[in-house]
Amino acid sequence: MPIVRSSTGRSAGGCWSASVRGIYQYSGSPDTSGLVLFHAAALLRARHFNYISLETVLSDSGVISQIPMGWVTLISTGRSAVVDCGRFGSIDFVHTERPMACIMDHLTYDAQRDLFRADVELAIADMARFRRRGIADLIQREDATDEHL
Repeated sequence: MPIVRSSTGRSAGGCWSASVRGIYQYSGSPDTSGLVLFHAAALLRARHFNYISLETVLSDSGVISQIPMGWVTLISTGRSAVVDCGRFGSIDFVHTERPMACIMDHLTYDAQRDLFRADVELAIADMARFRRRGIADLIQREDATDEHL
């Protein structure tokens, strides 16, 4: 297992390198999946309910054309925070008090990322709920026509 959480807060004999505070990656088998931020987020907030949403879901699904590089956004029952993960990027946790029972029909479990993922409908609703302005202009509308061609 290349990414683990340390209970001691120390690296074991130089074979492990720090990925994120308190989380280490085995140097002999570094993660090449590109999912380090997602795995770190799942470990950092293991005691809270988290799901991938907002810009991350909209970009992955092609609803917005911009791809956030080195940045993942999650909704969490834990506190809001942006966690700097050094060379890997950043994790943006956005706090919610919404009961998860209200949105479970819009969530699926993403086993590759070890997190739940919002569907596009919920991600767009979350954009409005958390007042993520500026992204509305980036949403690709199916009914839009390109008059400039």
